[in-house]
Amino acid sequence: MYDQLDEACRTTTRQLAGYLTLFQCWIYEHFPSVHQCVTDDTYQETSPRASRWLTSKAHMKGITGAPYRARCDGLTVTDVSWLPYTEHRGVRAFQEISSFQGQLRWGPMIVAVRPERVVRQFGYIQSIPPPPVSARLSQEQIDDRWMEFADHLLPAGQPCLVPGQVSADYIEWFFRISHPFMTPTQAADQQRDAPAADPEDYIQPPSPQVPVAFDPPPYVDDYEGYEAIAQRLERVLNLRIVTAGTELYDIMQDCLTIARGGPSADGTVRARQRRRTDH
Repeated sequence: MYDQLDEACRTTTRQLAGYLTLFQCWIYEHFPSVHQCVTDDTYQETSPRASRWLTSKAHMKGITGAPYRARCDGLTVTDVSWLPYTEHRGVRAFQEISSFQGQLRWGPMIVAVRPERVVRQFGYIQSIPPPPVSARLSQEQIDDRWMEFADHLLPAGQPCLVPGQVSADYIEWFFRISHPFMTPTQAADQQRDAPAADPEDYIQPPSPQVPVAFDPPPYVDDYEGYEAIAQRLERVLNLRIVTAGTELYDIMQDCLTIARGGPSADGTVRARQRRRTDH
């Protein structure tokens, strides 16, 4: 009996180690800037994709703890590899079953699969997904839908013009209902908006505003256009879509100042201006 339990524990440990290795390879594929990845020089595209990476402790050169969380918080859309397996499709083509949406079960364990939340990984523009369906299915119904998966596939969306493209309203929605930062809130930090339990009932609480002194300049060129740009930049900064302290945040803050008629941080750039006439 003890021998059987010991063997079962070893089998479970090997399975968990395999799952963690696959997850580690997935991170390397999609977030190459987060960790220092080491590739196997002998890898061939005819091999399983996960074998491309060397994942033993001897090859791990990443960062841990607070610096790791800060790097994750600083990720932007351009830091993500949305379609990393393009060159591998000649070996293993995309399977339609990967677009199945519904419920899956493994014994008594049931999970919901919602590919409509990650359509950028399929090359489509991400829009706000519909609320989850709360209907409970029997195990027989779940099995039947899986066997007839072709009737429950994610509909084809609008192809991305650039990798990671989203609809105009998606990012603001995502920052309202999700938890986009890993870094723990410090005592001196301003409190972040908590995610709502039900996105349909969510009411946006007041967000702390980015203080920007604004005195309309006497010389402006397309004043309304500059102000429209400034309002959009300020909106992005107030939503904390861009992490404070990053280079992108500083650039956007600089652009906001220029759009409002002030000089750039280095004093070399100012918005083109002409005399404004009041009527």
